Amino acid sequence: MLCYWQSGKAGQFFNPSKSSSYQSVRCSSEVCRAMHKSSGVFSGCVHEIDACLYRKIYVSGQYSAGYLVRDKLTLPNNYTIDDFIFGCGADNLYSGSNAGAIGFGDESYSFFNQVARQTNYRAFSYCFPSDHGSEGFLSIGPYVRDEKLMLTRLISDGHYLKFYAIQQVDMSVNGIQLEVDPGIYGTAVTVVDCGTTDSFILSPVFNALDKAVTTAMLAKGYPRGSAKDRICFATTDEPIDWSDLPTVEMKFGVSTTLVLRMENVFYVNSDGGICLTFQPDDAAAHKGFKFLGIEH
Repeated sequence: MLCYWQSGKAGQFFNPSKSSSYQSVRCSSEVCRAMHKSSGVFSGCVHEIDACLYRKIYVSGQYSAGYLVRDKLTLPNNYTIDDFIFGCGADNLYSGSNAGAIGFGDESYSFFNQVARQTNYRAFSYCFPSDHGSEGFLSIGPYVRDEKLMLTRLISDGHYLKFYAIQQVDMSVNGIQLEVDPGIYGTAVTVVDCGTTDSFILSPVFNALDKAVTTAMLAKGYPRGSAKDRICFATTDEPIDWSDLPTVEMKFGVSTTLVLRMENVFYVNSDGGICLTFQPDDAAAHKGFKFLGIEH
């Protein structure tokens, strides 16, 4: 049994056959039953070898399925977890150089809870890098207090505790607020999803964003394209001046304003058109939630 092959950029390949402490999680174990209940899979098991199976599908359509296993995990500062539980993927769909995903849910077998038991501090902070060429960081324990960082509070939504979220309160294009009732932002939380390429926002906000961006793009000489399911703009043979495209800002919490990088707002499709990375929330797998994708 081998974990799946992946892009060389994703890092070193894990070969279970070279680990003396690697073993499958039994079908009758409590963690196997709990995982099946939380994921909606009640019969995921290979009884011939007594191996528990898992399945996880993400908003973007990416997925992972395979064996639930345990092995010894060594972390920085010489932290070790002898029976660390994780998924060894056998059937996976990840984009680019992604190697997988780590879980920060409330389940006892999530990465966060397994590591947090070593720190005696059940809290974490995640710093997103400013661009894909830079490094962010993940900290389990007291969060880093740095005046150079913009901080906003993570919240849990009572209707769907599997997600951590942030509260969006405003949105603007070229510094001008969208023409939408400000109260609409408070009707749903925003989930930051590392595995999602597109961002999904509430339909009224999306319609206002569409109007504002289209107006700004027309003024720059980019008419609407022919794509029916996406907001796209036609281009010419001239190189695209990305710095001249409209800027989009999102405000979260009390005072955190995020100026989105151009690659998080626009992308070039197969026809050479410039398309928005935003979609209305009714196009997402989970209705009633906003998702901020950061994979571009």
